[in-house]
Amino acid sequence: MSFFGNKRSERLKENDDTVNGAGTSIKETLFEYIGSYPFTIKGVSSGRLYRFKFYGDKQYVAYEDSFALMTEPDLKVITL
Repeated sequence: MSFFGNKRSERLKENDDTVNGAGTSIKETLFEYIGSYPFTIKGVSSGRLYRFKFYGDKQYVAYEDSFALMTEPDLKVITL
């Protein structure tokens, strides 16, 4: 029985697409802040806080939060 369990976990590791070669999650979106003042926003889905400290500051945002952050006028999508 453990033989099949081990094979399954090995296959899951092989097919894991959450990390690309650069070490960043594929399910993340890069945003650039184009506002004037420090800006903190909470992700709608994940609940994570994203803090942009200055103009041009860039951060990766969880994919599930990215659609809500796209509505912010001071945030610009760099990669989707």
